[in-house]
Amino acid sequence: MAVGLRKGWTGSSVVVYGHLFVVSELERLKLKVYDTETDSWDAINGPPLPEQICKPFAVNACDCHIYVVGRNLHVAVGHISRLLPDENSDEKWSFSVRWHVIDAPESLSVLTPSSSQVMFA
Repeated sequence: MAVGLRKGWTGSSVVVYGHLFVVSELERLKLKVYDTETDSWDAINGPPLPEQICKPFAVNACDCHIYVVGRNLHVAVGHISRLLPDENSDEKWSFSVRWHVIDAPESLSVLTPSSSQVMFA
């Protein structure tokens, strides 16, 4: 495992658009994406994980969405957008996130997640 990969891996991870993202175990930090060329982690554009989502949490992804289930079973859905570099630029792809929180019913307020699965009905 590359040194930078190991050093910055501070939480639960998912793959979106073929890139490794990490949701930090340190609450209220921005989502990070791993850059294989520089062996480093970059914070992506957008707000940090919403404050309603507290540890412990479980993370999963499907298509361009990241699902983070936190204590009390509140769910944050992050829509990941891939931002194109300028056509004449040597810049790499960049990413942004928009979060939407789904509050759990009060009756679930004592529960904590152990894993998460994405299911479509």
